[in-house]
Amino acid sequence: MLRRTSAVAVGLLALMFLFVGGAIGEERFGGVGLQVKTEGGELIVVDVLAGSDALAKGVLSGDVITKIDKLNTNGIDFETLVGKLRGSVGSEVVLEVKRDGAQKPLTFKVKRAEVVYPG
Repeated sequence: MLRRTSAVAVGLLALMFLFVGGAIGEERFGGVGLQVKTEGGELIVVDVLAGSDALAKGVLSGDVITKIDKLNTNGIDFETLVGKLRGSVGSEVVLEVKRDGAQKPLTFKVKRAEVVYPG
């Protein structure tokens, strides 16, 4: 039975397939510890993983990531943006975010750590 699926659900499914690569099992990679989605051309933080440097630095669910290492995220495809968040374990990435209630963008320098995504 086919059902209508929201753009958010489609984005989260796309993220899941990026993580597992369509394979059974688990995949390991360097990431910042964020679950993200795109909505209206913006990259939005859905969840911040426990124990991640992003959580320790203060990134919050609901933040809108406007730049990844000086790359403006608005309108860029989801796969490209997720690829920019990934990288070598121990490497750093600079995120600029918009946050409700903040008068100006916030900047976070976040270290990538090994992410294990169970299949």
